[in-house]
Amino acid sequence: MDNALALARPEAFIRSWCDRQDRAGFERSILLASTFRSGSTRIAWSLAANGLPGLDKERFGEMWNFLEPVEPGALAAALGEIFGSSQEGLFTSKVMWPHLRYLLGAAGLGRPDAPRLARLFAPARWVHVVREDKIAQAISFWRAKRSGRWHVFDDSAEPEIAYDFGGILDCLHELAHDDRLWGDFFTLCGVVPVRVVYEEFEADVAAGLRSLLTALGLPEPAVLEREVDLRRQSDALSGRLRERFLEEFYRVPAEQDARMP
Repeated sequence: MDNALALARPEAFIRSWCDRQDRAGFERSILLASTFRSGSTRIAWSLAANGLPGLDKERFGEMWNFLEPVEPGALAAALGEIFGSSQEGLFTSKVMWPHLRYLLGAAGLGRPDAPRLARLFAPARWVHVVREDKIAQAISFWRAKRSGRWHVFDDSAEPEIAYDFGGILDCLHELAHDDRLWGDFFTLCGVVPVRVVYEEFEADVAAGLRSLLTALGLPEPAVLEREVDLRRQSDALSGRLRERFLEEFYRVPAEQDARMP
């Protein structure tokens, strides 16, 4: 890339971002940061059912299209769609780690510039959803990638998929990597997110929702809606895959040691 263009790119991106955000009238932001198959969609839908819609929308997922310089009009149009309208001045979005990486790349920014990117959002509150059971998360991620079934709303059974130790290990490595990078981003930016552990949230959804709404400064509805129309995809196969993976993990060949997260 031409040096002059590289230097001008962040400024052009930031001008376009600020212009589109101002036009939409955003006064604040709530952003849900997570990794794939962490339970973030279930938590986002629970919040939507209780007065906070939009956190299930991965609005920056297509920013990979702008990793190389494009016409300013195309970028402005994409940002215009992202910041299309406000909910009483509030912008909401789910941000998976790869999406943040795309966003930095599209802006022509790197790791040292992460605080600059974070400040672009209208005053933001971040929610960081984590899943403690990384093996279960990795198996869920691997199955979703293989089957294409990311969210299910009916009673159809999950398809059987041929076991692949290396594939699950790669997913485990990716998820651990992305979790570490979220931690690095928050530290760099001086952000203290509202941390939600998926397993704790699921153990007491009502308490989890009340705590989260309070932390975000949002009123609790008169009737708290705890059930959402999103089926859990974990099944008996998930359990069998877990046992097989852990058994093989204990005796993983030496040549695979470098792939460990």
